[in-house]
Amino acid sequence: MNQIVETLNASYLGPDYPQPKEFREISIKDLDQVAKTSFPLCMCHLFDKLREDHHLKHGGRMQLGLFLKVVLINL
Repeated sequence: MNQIVETLNASYLGPDYPQPKEFREISIKDLDQVAKTSFPLCMCHLFDKLREDHHLKHGGRMQLGLFLKVVLINL
């Protein structure tokens, strides 16, 4: 029983959904299009405001920066 519990976090029984390779690579030049089509609304709004004003308040910078960091690391 203890062995089952220890390996529970490593087992995944759901379906595997691999993405095609062309959707995994995002470059800086593609970021505007990806933001419009794939970002959540809150991140899309922050990204648009950054593009318009070239400025975000501290909280917005932290949220957008951390979001982009996770997106780019997980590709």
